[in-house]
Amino acid sequence: METGQENGPGADCEVRAGGRAPDWLDSARKAVRFAHARALFALHAVSVGPLPQVYGRVGLRCQGELRIGERLVIDGWPLATKISVGREGRLVVGDRAFINYGVDINAQSSIVIGDNVRIGPLVSIVDDAMHEVTPGQRRRAPITVGDNVWIGRGAAIGPGVTIGDHAVIGTNSVVTRDVAAATVVGGSPATHIRDIDVPADWRRR
Repeated sequence: METGQENGPGADCEVRAGGRAPDWLDSARKAVRFAHARALFALHAVSVGPLPQVYGRVGLRCQGELRIGERLVIDGWPLATKISVGREGRLVVGDRAFINYGVDINAQSSIVIGDNVRIGPLVSIVDDAMHEVTPGQRRRAPITVGDNVWIGRGAAIGPGVTIGDHAVIGTNSVVTRDVAAATVVGGSPATHIRDIDVPADWRRR
């Protein structure tokens, strides 16, 4: 089953003439986003944490297992974000994750996304190569994204990759190998750029 939700571009615009939108209007908009998100996930997810928000358009096709943590935010404007879970697939999204517009997440095996993860626009996270490179050679392998990870705009995360906690994936990177915790990687294929010093209890915002 496939569903979509659309708030439209005007739903999140500020009231320019009078400056900032009044508090009651902000609260009303949040309530609408909460309701849309709950409706979107209610038919598909095994469990959904409190206070999810969906902006714009999200295409969801789930035939497997989908678990959503608390305070997930998906921004599907101006380009729709697409989430697919196959019959044998499993997708787990941790608490306080943010998924930007134009993202493609496709779980045919298993994708686990940790807490406080930031996923930039146009990112692809796909655990199945979808086509054979040579006869009989098609790779399908789980993907794990640790806590507090930032995946930059246009990055592609391939099958079998594990990204450690606090790691940063550079813009337009193609990640084909594991990424160590608290490191910055970039390029195609992505390679180590530098280590970063991150307190263990720090949350990415």
